[in-house]
Amino acid sequence: MKRGSLRWLALFSILALFVAACGAGDDDDDGAEDTNTTVADETSDSTSDNEASDTTAAEAPAGDPEAAPGFDPETGVIKIGVITDLSGPLAVGGSLLTRGNRIFFEALNASGGIAGKYKVELVVEDHGYDEAAAANAFNKIKDDVVLIGQVFGTPPTKRLLPLLGEEGMLAAPASLAGSWVRDARLLPVGTPYQAQIINGAAYYTETMGSADDTACAMAADDDYGDEGIEGIEFAAKELGFELSETVRFASTDQDFGQVSQLADCDVVYLVSTPVATNGIMSEAANSNLDATWIAMSPAFLSLANAGGPQDYMQEHLYLIGDGPAYGDTSNAGMAKLLDDTQVYIDSVDGDEKTGAEGADTFRVFGYGQAWALTQILEKAVANGDLSREGIQAAAQDIDLKFDGLFGDYVYGADDGVLADRTPPLSSTILQVNFEEAVGLEVIQEAFTSDAAKAFDGYATPQG
Repeated sequence: MKRGSLRWLALFSILALFVAACGAGDDDDDGAEDTNTTVADETSDSTSDNEASDTTAAEAPAGDPEAAPGFDPETGVIKIGVITDLSGPLAVGGSLLTRGNRIFFEALNASGGIAGKYKVELVVEDHGYDEAAAANAFNKIKDDVVLIGQVFGTPPTKRLLPLLGEEGMLAAPASLAGSWVRDARLLPVGTPYQAQIINGAAYYTETMGSADDTACAMAADDDYGDEGIEGIEFAAKELGFELSETVRFASTDQDFGQVSQLADCDVVYLVSTPVATNGIMSEAANSNLDATWIAMSPAFLSLANAGGPQDYMQEHLYLIGDGPAYGDTSNAGMAKLLDDTQVYIDSVDGDEKTGAEGADTFRVFGYGQAWALTQILEKAVANGDLSREGIQAAAQDIDLKFDGLFGDYVYGADDGVLADRTPPLSSTILQVNFEEAVGLEVIQEAFTSDAAKAFDGYATPQG
């Protein structure tokens, strides 16, 4: 295959997806339990060029917002909740995501805060990747925050949906589930899972193989896996190939003997998390399975997969991600992230970094997530209303823009109907290469297939 120059992706979606793929926990307890609450440090004395979002309403503000849950006009502080994994199976992902949130808001606070006048504090709770703990955390902080700025993982997010509806509160999922696209309770960012895997299938059939190749799928047996399979099955119909074998595995599996069912496959579409990927790739290598693996972004994280069969993965495994090459300062969004990271990562992280300037993909997603929230909150301030109703109104009919770091996300709506909410559909095609900082080599950026454009599985508004 002909490759472009080696470039490295700030692959924010590797997290959201890594986080989304774990199985559900106990969901019987909605009562509040004591969990650790952390409030972000006061604004750094360091200066920053970070300015308020360009999406602030152009018209004159309607007046200063009145006090509301999570907003105190006397102190000028807006509190945002974070419900993430700091102690469970995906604690590394939750910590890195929250690092990205903090870096963005530290830089924003240094330039004046939301709309140049209101500082942001994060109220952080640990759910340990357990659904009941996520509900407990929400009940603990719900009256103290304007919204939930990060919910880490698909199962915890699903657990919170009815609670969010009862409270009239919005939350931002750290997950790319297509289910979120038109849910009125959620504030998603990024290319959804279904579009990811459809783009991956289109790239394979158009560039690497053909629709006549024997195609198979291997997916986690959970909500994340279901969303991936939905995308693969749509791609098969749209692109004219047959899915000859589909195997599922449990999140608790350590033995991946199911790989033996894929012996005749030319290409396998993989929906997994990094830990499962190591086991699957080891089984495939031991079986001498000469197939191309096309995986959704959560399937790989260099920190976790470096212990797997590197030679096999570098030869056979491709990832479908999103965003510009990491370090590409010609991209304004990436340049902003790099500048803010350089200034604030020490105050946020101390010496706990991953690569140059803490260059991890989860941080990129957390940073972009905070950027989206800022645009919505600035619109609410411009409207003079930081109540829950005011924030819901601000999240209607707004185009979220990230200066190229993420694809633009259109939050179009008409009288509360979300049918016009439109996610980005572009993907970045990557191949595993452990010699690079993030373990991935960019093959092609900004790949958007006609099949991904044709997918209409987001059509039903919810919430």
